[in-house]
Amino acid sequence: MTGNILGPVREFKGGQLAEVGHWLVVFKNNKPDSLFGTGVKIRKLINAPAIGARVASLNTMPQDASCLIRDITTRDGYTIPTVTVRLQIRVTPENRGAPSALISLIERDGVRFFEGIEASVRHRVEGHVRDRIRQVDASAVLRAGPMRIVFPSEALDLARPEVSVTSIQGIDWEEGHLAREVREAEELDRAERAKEQLDHEAREREARSNAHRQQLDAVHALQQHQIDAELARRDLAASMERAQALGIDPLAIAEPDVWMQISQQHGEVLSRLLESQHLYPLLRSSPDLMRAIVDRLGGGSTDLAMGRQADMVLDRLDPERVLALPGATVHSGPTSSSYLERAGLIVHPLISGVWDRAGGHGDLLGAGYAAAPGQASALVLLVGRPKPVVPGDFSSEVLAALRSSGSPLQKVGVYEAEGSNLPEALTAFVRRISPQATPEIALRESGNVREALVTLTGPLNETKAVFETMTDPANPILPALESLIDNRARIRFARPLG
Repeated sequence: MTGNILGPVREFKGGQLAEVGHWLVVFKNNKPDSLFGTGVKIRKLINAPAIGARVASLNTMPQDASCLIRDITTRDGYTIPTVTVRLQIRVTPENRGAPSALISLIERDGVRFFEGIEASVRHRVEGHVRDRIRQVDASAVLRAGPMRIVFPSEALDLARPEVSVTSIQGIDWEEGHLAREVREAEELDRAERAKEQLDHEAREREARSNAHRQQLDAVHALQQHQIDAELARRDLAASMERAQALGIDPLAIAEPDVWMQISQQHGEVLSRLLESQHLYPLLRSSPDLMRAIVDRLGGGSTDLAMGRQADMVLDRLDPERVLALPGATVHSGPTSSSYLERAGLIVHPLISGVWDRAGGHGDLLGAGYAAAPGQASALVLLVGRPKPVVPGDFSSEVLAALRSSGSPLQKVGVYEAEGSNLPEALTAFVRRISPQATPEIALRESGNVREALVTLTGPLNETKAVFETMTDPANPILPALESLIDNRARIRFARPLG
């Protein structure tokens, strides 16, 4: 790099001036004392010999310099073998704070003080180059060249008053195998993307083929199910006829399927029950629910809880049925909301006791549960404000409490929601199924029957999903909701239109 820029120390001559591009360094007693720029006479040192003053010339013109940097790593892990930065630097005694810094350097390092400055500049340049290249991929360096990457403004701030970079002359660099390695990597990447595209297309073809095969299997299964159902219906009819001929109660022969033989008035509903791949197995496993459905269709009476389960099944099949409540008084929206908000919720003692023992967080404003007919599972609903935080072992504790009271349950699920009354709880549990569905409740009364009729608004597919879930007898969420108000009103859902 550059040689020394400080000239020899010589005797001072009165009125001496610095040459153009130079400053004078005044030494007192062989120590640098002060700096004077071009055109400034050193009048205060007229008696220089008497105080031992001498001077030396300091070259402040730009000096050529270079910085060699090896093994520079790009962002994507490639290595540039060498980069050489060519630049010009100069000392800047005219800057504020620079004279004292330069005097300290000259006093410490003497005539070779500039070598220390050059070393620090090289260190700064190397750090800057490595940092800039580390932020880009090798392909960007190849396209733009290192000069545009490293010095986009062709400048570098050293943040030192006594020295500055006056210009970046250029960058020389050695590519080595970089271009070939980048090209090979890009070709490999293109090949991998092409393979991924082919694999994706193959998976799509396979998915379409599987979907078609599943559709054919479903059609075949449905046809077989219809055949099996028809054979079962004929067998049951024959059994019923034999029983009646012998004067025997048909329930003694065909108890699981007796609901099929109700009057022809409800033949369409019964056929739909028989053809339902979801309801048919459930009803066969729960004779009590089958009897309740028969009683409902025939106008008879049945157990309260089982009767409501029967209503859920029939409401799914007959969209007009839920809208018919003979002689009913339908209250306005505000009146319905006011009554249901004031009615409050109950907290089942068993659930409350388990909640306290398990260390539940928050006060329960409502807690109830219900079990699905013919199933070994139950659902617990918790309502509070704020939303209850359920302990991790709460469901197992509830199951143990229920089983200790004689229940044959094997599983308990828990749903929690924020609210303090039925409308808020109902809205929360509806939106648990679909955030886009909103329930609207109308209270209606007929005699001693009180019902909360729920109409759903929102996208049709979302409201249908809520309706199917809420009226699914295998999912006891609706009976559990009714248990929150101690069964003071039935909750029924109107089927979404469309």
